[in-house]
Amino acid sequence: MRLTWEQTNDLKKAHGVDRIWSFSRFNLFQQSKWEYYLRYVTHESKFEGSVYTMFGTICHDLIQKYYEYKIDYDNLRSEFDLKVLEWQAEPEYLFPDGVDSAKYLDDLRNYFDTTNVYDAEVRNEKPVRVLIPNVNGGSHVLVGYIDSVFHNENDGKTYLIDYKTSSKSSFGGKHLHEKSAQLILYGIGIHQDMKIPYEDIVLRFDMMKYVSVEYEQVNGKVVSTVKERSIWVKEFRKKLAGMLKRAGYNVIEINEMLDKAVENNNIDNLPNEIADSIKISNYYIDIEITEELSNSMLSEVSETIHEIYQAEKTKTPEITFEKAIYDKNGGFMAFAKKKEDPKTVFDKLEEGESANLLELLELTE
Repeated sequence: MRLTWEQTNDLKKAHGVDRIWSFSRFNLFQQSKWEYYLRYVTHESKFEGSVYTMFGTICHDLIQKYYEYKIDYDNLRSEFDLKVLEWQAEPEYLFPDGVDSAKYLDDLRNYFDTTNVYDAEVRNEKPVRVLIPNVNGGSHVLVGYIDSVFHNENDGKTYLIDYKTSSKSSFGGKHLHEKSAQLILYGIGIHQDMKIPYEDIVLRFDMMKYVSVEYEQVNGKVVSTVKERSIWVKEFRKKLAGMLKRAGYNVIEINEMLDKAVENNNIDNLPNEIADSIKISNYYIDIEITEELSNSMLSEVSETIHEIYQAEKTKTPEITFEKAIYDKNGGFMAFAKKKEDPKTVFDKLEEGESANLLELLELTE
């Protein structure tokens, strides 16, 4: 449930601020200052979607409807297929040239066929308020919406879930901090509002295009590897062949079994001794918050917001907002592609539906 205009104004008054920040707003400033100027100062530009944001939204909506008891698990795949058919009939967006759209969609089909779901009460689109120190005193206020949240009774931790239909390569190494910024801020907000210790908060990316394959090596060590969903058996074939050979099967038997397994993209036809030794599950990237990380993130955002306020006072916007850089890179989308996949720049829209403000933000908890 999104905050209405009236609720946003109530929140401003309650905290004595002139605006409620969103992650997308200050993140856009960091990505492209001139695009920020066009969108938030002159209002000449607005967010334009893509085929990736469209399917990302579709996937978010479907899995969230499952947790809201609006769709049965067995119907998730058919509902996704229906959305694909609707898009194919009237495509508002197209995949870029050179992209294997069939594999992309097959990855997501497999997700809705086999995804692991949580045995817990899951809340979707949970609003969260984050108080960010103002360099001039007081606090800035940021409001965001967490895709899904649940409390795990087994380990006592609260999980914040962000569903991702993008490639895992963009979440590796140094990119992970950039990709995690939004979720880290929301974790900080949960800590601030609900007094949950950081060590009891887990930030989780559900990488919908991938599976984790866990198996036992010859030396007895259990390891896991990550495979693309639609071709995971094909990519794992060599390992499976070794397992079958050690179990006493000959080359002809092995190839017959594996040809069928690859065709079906599952291992249901393999002997139980092999199939039962392999665990297939969703691929998650989990991130822990620490006090040090929290302080660093709040400081970074505070400085960025201060820089934005100073920039908005400028009498030379083309210089302050770096129009020359924007033009040199062929506009924001071209500029963004050089830094990160543009479909991940804006994860949240700011429009909302009516709901009780205090109940939404759970400030009374």
